[in-house]
Amino acid sequence: MKRPWGSYRVIYKSKHCVVKEIVVNPKSRTSLQSHCHRIELWSFVSGHGQAIIGETTINVYAGILLEVKKSELHRLVNISSKPLSLIEIQHGSIVEESDIKRIEDDYGRK
Repeated sequence: MKRPWGSYRVIYKSKHCVVKEIVVNPKSRTSLQSHCHRIELWSFVSGHGQAIIGETTINVYAGILLEVKKSELHRLVNISSKPLSLIEIQHGSIVEESDIKRIEDDYGRK
């Protein structure tokens, strides 16, 4: 699925779990968001960027693993000139796009 910040591809989906391959384009970032019904696990595959989770900014690159808890604000930022790739595992009672609460978005989405 194309997004203004990059793309994602669903690798696996069940009632309570979704696995995605996510690519954040160079010099792009996802919305600042949270989820009420799921956690997310991020495994970074390639590229270099930053993960903002709560009040913490973490430098990310291949091999870094992170967890985003329910209701925790988070965002991915690609600070490099190459794509930032990761595998995201979503797990919870709702693993749909409807569980996105956007706080801030560079592309005017709500």
